[in-house]
Amino acid sequence: MGYSRPRATLRVMIRLVALAVAVLVLAECGADARASGPATPEQAVSRFLAVTSRKVDQSGDAQQAQRRVHAFWRRACDAIDPELRSLRFYADAPVTKANCGAAVVVLAMYTGETGDVPVPRTISGRPLSSRVTGATAIVKTAVDYEPGTSATVNVLVVKRDGEWWLATPQALNPVVAADGGLGERKLRSEYRRLLAASRRRP
Repeated sequence: MGYSRPRATLRVMIRLVALAVAVLVLAECGADARASGPATPEQAVSRFLAVTSRKVDQSGDAQQAQRRVHAFWRRACDAIDPELRSLRFYADAPVTKANCGAAVVVLAMYTGETGDVPVPRTISGRPLSSRVTGATAIVKTAVDYEPGTSATVNVLVVKRDGEWWLATPQALNPVVAADGGLGERKLRSEYRRLLAASRRRP
């Protein structure tokens, strides 16, 4: 009888510790699930725009600036359809997230050496609406280009394993926007073109 209370207390403590561990495990799993990918078409576009809306810090020495640029490229790659992550800007370099992201950023932001549309320093914006068809969706998006122009464009996103990803970064390009944007048929053909390029081996 003298040991019944300590044993009971020990059992309670063990249960409390087990409960605390279970809560921590569930919290970690929940955090991983939230971090894995966007749950809606609109979130897929917002995730990509969260990358392109920030200027890359070019201060410091060349190596520091290069590391920041490569980090920017990797974030851009992380925001697109996983099936496109074998895209390469540098054809003679291996497939990496930085190489993929460089190609993605060029598609979204590069406007050419000459022309009336300047290369934007940032692209920001917000999704307005989406129309889902099976495992794809067209997201109407209001975009703002720095410096000082704006447009409304359509972007294709795709669903993989319950998560949505940007499929056509080129649809956000200011040259494309200035030309009226891409219709659904063109978006889908552009996506097929990117898939073919991503699957092509050197």
